Amino acid sequence: MPSKTRLGYTITTIGHVDISDRSTSIAIKVPKDELPAGVHLALDEGCRDWRKMQALAWDMRSSVALRFKLTIHHAAGHWTLFFVPRPGVKSRVVVTFDKLQERPPNTSCPGYFHFGGGPNPVDLSSVTAIEIQYDQFGPARSLRIGDLSLLARPSAPQVWVKRPVVDEFGQWTGRQGKPRSAEEIREYWQQEPSPLKRCRGQTALGGDPSVALEATAFFRVAKENGRWWLVDPRGNPFFSIGCNCVNPHASGPVQDRHHLFKQLPPIQVGRRGVEEADFYNANLRRRYGEDWHSAWSQRTVARLRHWGFNTIANWSDPNLTSQGLMPYCTNLGSLGPLCGHLPDVYAPDFEAQVERLVAPEVTPHVNDRMLIGYFVGNEPVWTFGGHRHPFRDVLTTDEYPHTRTRAIEWLRQRYEDNLSALNAAWGISAPTWEEVAAATPDPRTGTEALRADADEFIGQVLDSFYSTCCRVIKRLDPNHLTLGGRFYTPHMSEPFLRACAAFDVFSFNCYDYQVPADQVAHIEELTGRPSMVGEFHFGVCERGLSPSLVATGSQKERGEAYAWYVRSALVCPAMVGAHWFQWVDEPVTGRFDGEEYNIGLVDVTDVPYDRMLARAAALHRQMYHLAKGER
Repeated sequence: MPSKTRLGYTITTIGHVDISDRSTSIAIKVPKDELPAGVHLALDEGCRDWRKMQALAWDMRSSVALRFKLTIHHAAGHWTLFFVPRPGVKSRVVVTFDKLQERPPNTSCPGYFHFGGGPNPVDLSSVTAIEIQYDQFGPARSLRIGDLSLLARPSAPQVWVKRPVVDEFGQWTGRQGKPRSAEEIREYWQQEPSPLKRCRGQTALGGDPSVALEATAFFRVAKENGRWWLVDPRGNPFFSIGCNCVNPHASGPVQDRHHLFKQLPPIQVGRRGVEEADFYNANLRRRYGEDWHSAWSQRTVARLRHWGFNTIANWSDPNLTSQGLMPYCTNLGSLGPLCGHLPDVYAPDFEAQVERLVAPEVTPHVNDRMLIGYFVGNEPVWTFGGHRHPFRDVLTTDEYPHTRTRAIEWLRQRYEDNLSALNAAWGISAPTWEEVAAATPDPRTGTEALRADADEFIGQVLDSFYSTCCRVIKRLDPNHLTLGGRFYTPHMSEPFLRACAAFDVFSFNCYDYQVPADQVAHIEELTGRPSMVGEFHFGVCERGLSPSLVATGSQKERGEAYAWYVRSALVCPAMVGAHWFQWVDEPVTGRFDGEEYNIGLVDVTDVPYDRMLARAAALHRQMYHLAKGER
């Protein structure tokens, strides 16, 4: 068997693109903001059976850090991964076939990162075509793809550069880079006003100064005149405008990529055993000197209040949240593994297990009046398209003995003990109820009845899980809110949504241009709860960074997009907050999982994005008028 097989194909263009097809590579040129744009590669007959190989690989050079999607068409459907290349560098891309069966985590590679996956696991016996297509607006771009091959033994991804492409401040100096000099950076630092005035139109805590409701000493939720609010400890209606990851650190891996950097700050080995460097923190030390942490903390809180933010959101520096400087939210990290990979919730000791986990996190906060509440988990993987449904794990793995027993009991009741009816509905032929579990196919590829049953039962599992978590949290800390699971999307099945009635607030992350008002109203109808956006952002394709999950064309447009999004949340009567992701841009060569997005309120040199923030601050000054329908 050959160690490498080069793929043969016939090219068709998608949209108005220019291509040049050489014997070993394809060059794709796309005009500014052109969509759709890409190529369809219909594989030759002899290149469609991939079963004896282990990876797909190609060489790549892109002029910009703009994502494209790679879609593999096969007999059972299609599977899509997204790739974000570093601009102007040549990379070797390697995708092992396990990433074509289950949605992989975001994956960092020296010259790119990839994410996504789904919806139909690849049938390796019959791969018919590959599509490479842009799905984001952006600058004019060129992409060269070469040596598109199958590998019998996967090799490591690589990146080649002639000279360093990142300077000593962590700025991209290669193609698409606009680095500031040391003198320009210091000039920006010196010009920033100090002290900064607090945003008008808000109380000292960030609430609505024109309305007084009942004060209970801690944050609560209330519905007044048809509109939901958080209510702050002083009794003022409070719409939570927050920023996630307000930290003085933004490290990224440098292992196997030292040649990309002109000069690295001190290298540390991170939690994953990989060498990391933190340019943002190095720049804070340059700016503030020995007392950098205290100086950064004071300026950061002043900046946030000046720009009109009233909440320090998830995963932020404890030095900020422990001093009573601003209202804040926190995440119960101890529940993360349980939320991401559902536990055996019907085990008799499950509630005691939850209490053992959360008590050390919750009890120190019981009397903290600045704490709004606790998020319970973040983006559980089973809410992502392409990930296997947890129902099959419950039935087929040894991790869920009690839940599996409950599932079979529930199915027998649902089908009135008629096994033939279940077999017909699911398209299986289990001879006994005890053998149903082993015969259950993946709900992603099963019948509609199987998917409906799977959703309904897992909805009951989630109801038990979240009810138990919230009951334990409230028993340990009756003063603070449970803020939901920060789901990847609000568009989940109704059984999943109904299970979230246990929370005080339903939370979801929503990377789009506006809040889905109809779905928020639907969630309130199903759960009786208000909603909060846990994450949203916008970015620009510049300075070697990619434009994030939601692209805009300039920093001015980024500010307009921010204002439009927050306005859409404010005018939605069931919304009580929206939290931006995140404080500082991600490292230009990627964070731990490869993301390298222009999503900061400040850049790596601690310089604010003034054009964006001016628009955000203007919106924040009138946010309570907008929320009450006065403007």
